[in-house]
Amino acid sequence: MWEVKYTSTGNPNVPFSFLAGDGSSISIPATSITTTAGNFTVKVRVGRCNSLITLAGGVTVVQDLNSATAITGFPACRLVTTPSTTNETFTINTLNNVNYTITVPAPWTISPASDAAFSGNGSPKVITITNIDRNAGNIIIRGVGTGSASCFGTQTAVKTLTRRLVAGTTTGLNQLQGCLTPNGASPVTATLTLTNAPVGSTLNWTLPSGWTATGPAPFTQTGTAVTTIATAASATLTLSAPAGTTSGLVSVNSDGCTGTDAVVSRTVTVPGSQGCTYSLTRINARTFALSGSSASCTPDEATDPGTQGIQYTWTAPGQTPPATDNPAITFPATVSNPSLVTVTIVDPSQCLQAAYSQSLRPAPTGGQPGVQPGSSVSNPAARLLPLTIVDDGKARLVAFPNPADGRLHVAFTEQASEVVLTLTDATGRRCLRQPAADANTLLDVHHLPAGRYLLRAELPGGQVLTQPVLVQH
Repeated sequence: MWEVKYTSTGNPNVPFSFLAGDGSSISIPATSITTTAGNFTVKVRVGRCNSLITLAGGVTVVQDLNSATAITGFPACRLVTTPSTTNETFTINTLNNVNYTITVPAPWTISPASDAAFSGNGSPKVITITNIDRNAGNIIIRGVGTGSASCFGTQTAVKTLTRRLVAGTTTGLNQLQGCLTPNGASPVTATLTLTNAPVGSTLNWTLPSGWTATGPAPFTQTGTAVTTIATAASATLTLSAPAGTTSGLVSVNSDGCTGTDAVVSRTVTVPGSQGCTYSLTRINARTFALSGSSASCTPDEATDPGTQGIQYTWTAPGQTPPATDNPAITFPATVSNPSLVTVTIVDPSQCLQAAYSQSLRPAPTGGQPGVQPGSSVSNPAARLLPLTIVDDGKARLVAFPNPADGRLHVAFTEQASEVVLTLTDATGRRCLRQPAADANTLLDVHHLPAGRYLLRAELPGGQVLTQPVLVQH
């Protein structure tokens, strides 16, 4: 029977361990050592009647560089919601007589630069990585044992630093964009793009059953699971769905980032009206504003800076002004009654393709001027319905899109000079007040709780115009 006692600076009074041996050698299990690294003096005796013998040279216990206790505080999944130069830190619990080197991908840097190579002294070492921005990459940590730590050998730890995807339309957040393209009896195809992807990250995609995908190498697909590497800030995936497919849910997350808030999802559809209905308001003789049944029906690049490719094409008799990226237009000349105003709306990010037309007719004899409801259509073959819009010279106030999400366009027929805009909630509390910049002013409402509000425009001379507004997020 072997009886073993080991001591160290950090563990001076370890009790005897009784271990069975074959008379010539003994193995001490790691579980009997209560510290993870350091130099130990080991004393042994065979049988309980013999004296303790101190082993010459002692024993050095080394730590695995990849263990959870060797490298702590590593932010494997970062949360970055805006483009910026960001820093990250982690700690290496160093060992005596181990030389460490750290390598990071360009343009990342180690600050200070001297921390890229150092000798361990048994104390924790905090490492700071700078210039990471929104990207991902591998941090390589290498340790080489010397002297009493020679049994450490050469060890390498590779730590992947990635960024959690965050869905949204704000610049810098992540969007999935792309639409299905039917092709008769052939499979339905689509090219899906993840905007602002963390370059260097492994992306895990989930597709509907029966869909297949192709993408840049390295690429794998097993059932509905697809894995790609984001080699650029726009990560693309080419999809193929069975013939007749009209929609399907696709989701993606950065590898190592879990939870529902780390997943960006999109229902990919065939382009169409997406259930939107519209109405048209005439602001003055040349200016019109389009309102939709929801904020997504009237997208606006000014209010959703993360979106691209939004296009409104307006026509009136003898007039086709340049396309705009917001739901309002000022024609080059007066639009007379009777006439037809048509607008087509395209938003690739939502697979929205819709058209809307209204026929402008003079007010009926003896009738009261006003606006009669119009109707929306979901294809370029516009359905024409009568609408009475009278430009009678009276001051009018129009707010769009209504419902609003981030920003609210406010237009009125009066001169903007000395006009004050106020927004109050359902209790009458004033939530916003500002002078109008011009006859088409933007109000920022993204910070307001969803609900009903009243917009007031206080005109010179005391006249007040009002317009109910709905805020939806």
